[in-house]
This record gives sequence, structure tokens and C-alpha cells, in this order.
Amino acid sequence: RNASYTGGLRLNANIPVISRNNIVWQMGANYMNTNFSIDDADPVDYTDPPNDLRLSEPILSELNTHSLNTAGLFTTVFKPLNDKQFLIFQGQADYNGNYTLSDFHSFGLTKYSAAVLWGKRPHDRLQWAIGLSRTYRVGELNYVPIVMYNWTSKKEKWGTEILFPAKANGKYWINKNSLVMFGYELEGGSYHLAGLSNNGNSFELRRGEVRPRIEWNRKLVGFFWLNAQLGARINYGFAYDELEDGKEFFRGFFGQQEIEAFSSLGTSLYGLVGISFVSL
Repeated sequence: RNASYTGGLRLNANIPVISRNNIVWQMGANYMNTNFSIDDADPVDYTDPPNDLRLSEPILSELNTHSLNTAGLFTTVFKPLNDKQFLIFQGQADYNGNYTLSDFHSFGLTKYSAAVLWGKRPHDRLQWAIGLSRTYRVGELNYVPIVMYNWTSKKEKWGTEILFPAKANGKYWINKNSLVMFGYELEGGSYHLAGLSNNGNSFELRRGEVRPRIEWNRKLVGFFWLNAQLGARINYGFAYDELEDGKEFFRGFFGQQEIEAFSSLGTSLYGLVGISFVSL
């Protein structure tokens, strides 16, 4: 089957709760909707589920008829230890699936992510840190080491924003009102598919992709900025897992748990345009 269209809507908000010299605490919320248009993916009657759920037809039909949605809350705490050292904690809870506002699934399917970093700030233009992350960023649950490296040149024209392996960007200020960024980001998650079940077991889509891109940020007026991205979506994984009694499990890089089904997606170009309200 061919996916002739993928698109949707994204909303993000991040608000400072506490901003002091000895601690900074931010809270935020996000919503993302993704729709697919899949050629020749006809609706399937699930009254009598197919015996072999490895067949692609039921899965493709679910994606074609129900959009994938993510609604989440996240928080970031920045805690200086002294003039040079600091700690960062990030936590996130995402409710992912092919649900609608009138047909929510169990909140027990919420996915929790977190990261803890220890870092140093040699001077005002450089921050680096190392830590550990629990993440679903490329689909299934995993635990990975992370490295942060944020740097700005002396003339404040060039810089980096890196949180490896999740994302890495170089940046160039054209002027004080225009910024170009270039790099990549890993994107994805684990989504409950309500239309598929097997003897009390649920099924989840583990979606992940690598997005190399270039983006332009331009101040419009006041605190409003225009953001435009152009890049490629490179498939990292598009697989389906059966969760016994709906319970999540950890496979990691070396687990032997069987994957229920694979899909193969080709690379495609994408574009994104957004408006941001940024209070500095």
C-alpha cells in the first residue's frame, strides 16, 4: 500500500512557573494530530478479529480511518549547584493513540518519559551536560545516555543546540530578528490502536523517524515569530507490538521479544509552518 498523504496539527505551550537564581521550573503542554491517507485501505469488520493479526490490512485500515493523537504534559527543572555546575530534570507524560475526544482509551496507556543531566557552565556562551534518558522518541521504550552541548560564538552569530542523540542543530543569526537552524531530530512515539485486540492483548504502533531539516525563524511583531521548516522524513521504525494484558514491556537494544509486524516506509520530503509566541 502507498501512503499518499501525511499531515496534521501541532500545538505547544511552555510557561515558567518559578524563575529564580537558585532554581528555574517550567511546565508545558502539547497536542499533536497526524492523519494518513492510504491507498486501497478498505475498512475492516473487527466483530470477529482475524486470526493472524500480522496481516497488514487491519492495521492500515485503522491508520486510514482514525488519526493518531498525542496529548501530553511536560516539565523542566534547572537547578544550579554553584557558579559552574547544574542539574536538569525533564519529565513528560503522553497519552498516545487513535482516540478521539469523545472516545478516550484507558489512561493506563499513558507513556512516561524522563531525563536527568549533570552539567557544567564554563562561561556564559557554553553549557555542556551528560545524563540518562527514559524515552519513546523513536517508538518503543528505551533507556539511552544523553549529551547536551549548547555553545554560542564570541560574536554571537554562530552556535549549537545539541541534545544527542535526540536532536542536534547548528544555528546562525542573520540579524537580531532572523535565525537559521540546521540539523536533525528524532521523532516518534508508541500509539495504542484501539481497533485491534487479541484475547485481551492490545496492539501498539511503534513509530520513529529521523528528520534532517533546515528551519528559518523570523520575528513578525512583538513576541510573535514565524517558523518554517523544510526537511526529509527518514524511516527509523514502523512496527507493531502485542502487549500482553495491555502491559508495556522493555525490549531495549538486545531484547528477544517478538515484533508482531513490520511496515516499510520510504523517505519523503516534508514542510512545516508555524507561529510562535516567545516572551524573552
